[in-house]
Amino acid sequence: MGKEMTSSKSENQGRVPFHIISGFLGVGKTTAILHLLERLGEKENVVVLINEWGQIGLDADVIGSEHPTLAVREISGGCICCTAAAALHQTVADVLTDLKPDRIIIEPSGVAKSGEIMDCLQSPELADRLDMRPVIGLVDPVLFLQPAMMKMPIYHDQVDAAAILVANRCDKTDQETIDAFLEKVSAMYPPKTAVHTIRFGKLPLEVLAPVETTQKNKTVPVIKSHMHTGLETMEEYKEAGWTWPAEIIFFYRELQSFFKALDKTASEIDLEMVRAKGVFHTDHGWFLMEFAAGSFYHRQIQYRGPSRCQLITRGESSEKLQTLGDSMNTCCRTGQVFF
Repeated sequence: MGKEMTSSKSENQGRVPFHIISGFLGVGKTTAILHLLERLGEKENVVVLINEWGQIGLDADVIGSEHPTLAVREISGGCICCTAAAALHQTVADVLTDLKPDRIIIEPSGVAKSGEIMDCLQSPELADRLDMRPVIGLVDPVLFLQPAMMKMPIYHDQVDAAAILVANRCDKTDQETIDAFLEKVSAMYPPKTAVHTIRFGKLPLEVLAPVETTQKNKTVPVIKSHMHTGLETMEEYKEAGWTWPAEIIFFYRELQSFFKALDKTASEIDLEMVRAKGVFHTDHGWFLMEFAAGSFYHRQIQYRGPSRCQLITRGESSEKLQTLGDSMNTCCRTGQVFF
């Protein structure tokens, strides 16, 4: 079942762990939360927030009936990432003040965007009181493998935002499908913090644990001379990867210019640009930016975590890749270099 975990409230300067358990309509979020509550037992004062899509809310009643002593709050007024955002903000503030919880778990509606929920709770009056844990995203592995699902913006956004991706209902799925799910997830960018396959909604408690992070205050340059690119001859390719803390803000337009000019910039230092991909927290929101086959592509993304970027070039010198990293750093709002 994985390692056990306890409340880390005291380890995070009194901030209350806050968990988003997301997933598309009918994927089993309520069942998964019930299983977590059974394992947490009475060790913690847990508050569950429920936001349903539709006029009649049932999930709050289900959880409340299963755990009559548990504090369950229903957030009405629409989806909490848009029309009910103000209600979410006020409800969380009231819960923190009135109920003094050890942990808050939120079940958003099946059409909510988890990244926008996190943004809603980053106000100064809440940010210092909440310890935002990685988003837990539940998917049905059969649906996940259907190309039509990932073409749905809401579904795509939910998968983007989930740092921890969980295939639920594996009791109803064959091993070939589970293996295909794991293979598809392994190729996703940015990579997931953790991936689980579960039966009957039984989430391991480790999904509630904080992410162990190092290098919190600076970028982490990683230069590799050999890499698994799937290309026939790997020795001629070089890869560099960088990460930045999520609080670092990039200038959106300057990043666009950087990616659009990558081909030319790389050729000026005798490198051939093969691939570039990054997720960035910008002054226009969070974006995925890519460069491949001479073309630039970008879109908004629900991912919320450290900004990161990977560059792949063909050329003799790994050191020259650092030049590109230095140029990327100048796109930060502060103008500082964080290497």
